[in-house]
Amino acid sequence: GAGAAALAAALTPVLRSKGFCWVDGDPLRMHEWAHAGRTLTVQPKDWWWSALKDDQLHFQLSYPGAKQEYERIRAEKWDEGVGDRRQELVFIGGPGMSEDKIAPILDDCLLDDAEFAAYQERAAAMAPADTHFGVEGLLRRLGEDPANFGRGPRGGGQAPRDVD
Repeated sequence: GAGAAALAAALTPVLRSKGFCWVDGDPLRMHEWAHAGRTLTVQPKDWWWSALKDDQLHFQLSYPGAKQEYERIRAEKWDEGVGDRRQELVFIGGPGMSEDKIAPILDDCLLDDAEFAAYQERAAAMAPADTHFGVEGLLRRLGEDPANFGRGPRGGGQAPRDVD
């Protein structure tokens, strides 16, 4: 791995970096990488297409523009072993920025062959929970809690009551 001095020398010229990555701890979702200055966030975003079960995929493809995006990814980015899961990062920096110094740092973050084999075994039967799709999934995307929807101020007010 890179020492602290080598890490600082490689990353100090980087002003901004962005993109998405595949994270072992949450392998069903694409994670957005956003860095500017001294702030870096890596946040879960959409499901990887290849992580979805057939009915979940069908549901996701019903969103406007989703089918075209899926077909583009299948044609341009798909890998038979891992589907659409991948890293795509862009680094923007000053004249001292060097891909030859940054790439080994990122390579050190990748799983080695044994770790990847263990991941594949562990992830073979993994899929998103069905509650992230259908009506429940739509409510979640709107920031609602499906279990409490319609029962409070954020969920559209009080539930109707019978009147005598």
